[in-house]
Amino acid sequence: MKALNRILLISGALSSIFLTACSTGTVRESAYPISFSSLSVEEKSVLECDPEKPELNIKIDLRYAVDAGTSPASANINREILKTALKETESKVHFDISSDFVQTVKSYVAGEVKSYQETWTEIFRDWGHSVGSENMIAIRGNTRGMVGNAIIYQLEVDRDMGGAHPVHFKYFFNFDPVSGNRLSLSDLFKPDYEKALTDLLTRKAMTLENVSSKSKLSCEPRPTENFVLESDGILFYFNPYDIAPYSRGPVSLKLRYGELSPLMKQKNAN
Repeated sequence: MKALNRILLISGALSSIFLTACSTGTVRESAYPISFSSLSVEEKSVLECDPEKPELNIKIDLRYAVDAGTSPASANINREILKTALKETESKVHFDISSDFVQTVKSYVAGEVKSYQETWTEIFRDWGHSVGSENMIAIRGNTRGMVGNAIIYQLEVDRDMGGAHPVHFKYFFNFDPVSGNRLSLSDLFKPDYEKALTDLLTRKAMTLENVSSKSKLSCEPRPTENFVLESDGILFYFNPYDIAPYSRGPVSLKLRYGELSPLMKQKNAN
């Protein structure tokens, strides 16, 4: 019976997203159904073996969900944030649904410092220099408000670890406040939506680039789980390399609820 009630609660929350999406904007943080707190961590590590003493600078500013008793929502939200923010170093830092958010982030920072010191010390030992070892990591994540009953969260990750160029990635999350689960495209759209949604995204890209055929596009649009619910539509965001070369930069394509209505599970989404 408890399981059935939980399913009904989640279903009701999803329905409300579509029924109110076009009339609901962002809200004050005090109105969130889940409490959030802030974490800021700054770390500087100097490569002592190099006379020029290049540095690694790490700065992390994240909002995270605060434990709400026996509810799993906060843990689910935090796990999704950590999975994306730290995904390049999952092998160095272990985390799961029961992991402490603050300790996991601190372990991540310690792992990056250790890796930096070991890697560039070895390079200096072998080559007598560490050119390019002025490295930087910046991770920022914050709540953006609510659309309907969905909590909107935005995460940005900047990394410059001595590669060909620095990278900047942006990610969006739409969290169900009852379960804390990240809403997926399959939660929003009817089965077998992929082809129709791909066609809509392709036509939108063609309009933005002012080309007459998809063969002339600089990118190859496709459905992505990196999307954000907005008051008047859904924004699909593609980081560099997702659908286009790095030189193209990020690509964002927004479809209005009126365009998406035939594909959505809730007919009155628009």
